[in-house]
Amino acid sequence: MEIWGLDVSSFQGTVNWNKVAAAGYRYAVLRCLARVGTDSQFERNYTQARTAGLKVGVYVFSYALTEMQAVKEAERAAALLNGRILELPIYLDLEWEEQRRLGKQKLTAVAQAFLQTIRNHTSYMVGIYCNTDWYHNILDTDALPYDYWIASYGDNDGRPDKRPSIKNMAAWQYTSQGIVPGISGRADLDIFYKEYGKPQTAEKKTGWQQENGGWRYYLGNTGEPVRNDWYRDNGRWYWFNGAGMMETAVWYKYQGSWYYLGADGAMAKGQQTIDGKWYIMGEDGRMVTEPVTLTPDQDGALLWPGLADIK
Repeated sequence: MEIWGLDVSSFQGTVNWNKVAAAGYRYAVLRCLARVGTDSQFERNYTQARTAGLKVGVYVFSYALTEMQAVKEAERAAALLNGRILELPIYLDLEWEEQRRLGKQKLTAVAQAFLQTIRNHTSYMVGIYCNTDWYHNILDTDALPYDYWIASYGDNDGRPDKRPSIKNMAAWQYTSQGIVPGISGRADLDIFYKEYGKPQTAEKKTGWQQENGGWRYYLGNTGEPVRNDWYRDNGRWYWFNGAGMMETAVWYKYQGSWYYLGADGAMAKGQQTIDGKWYIMGEDGRMVTEPVTLTPDQDGALLWPGLADIK
């Protein structure tokens, strides 16, 4: 059995996943973490690859030199994924030259710390990415009995060369010079020898959930949180950032207009006092910037007549 796949990161830029799927690729492994923060294309790649029908896994290029650093990397990955559906494993990518200098025993312990943290705190499968040299000479693979995704390029001309003979090899990255419809430039191409089918995810969440010191809203049809978008609940609008967290007590600029999100996260409307200054927010929540006329009511309080139209 051979299943064609590829792996991508922000280095591939904006991928047209519908074209990738039409070209016959079924599996995609996505870089999820940058050294600091999240891979800039991860959110888009995850959503659009799955929408196009590809089965998805992720990889974490590791910079960990200690077991504690490996645990922190695993915790970052788990927090980012936060129950998203993955059909393929979370792969620990071991290729950083600084790690090679650790020696077999120490590096194996670092790898185990990452993989066990993922297994202890999530229901995701795990695997290891490395090349044939690291597999045979750098890692204690007997102590790391996981699925291996092996890089071995041969002539590296975009076509499969000689398949490595490696125990536990579930996938082979056979070139870094692949040409794929929907991707500008070169891409890493893979052949998978194991069929991953059943989605891995945490228990499906719905509605409001208090997490990581804030609030997320999970959509009932997908089980995923609202991200980088507005959501209306009980007639009130809320903005959720790229991590899916509701923004609170903050100004937010959207499509050229300013909005204020209150302490409860709801978009402000009407006459508002914020940090000691007066503002008028329209029915749609946009801050009014054109001149307005305030008129006194029967008690002498100044009001904007347009407030009568704001619910």
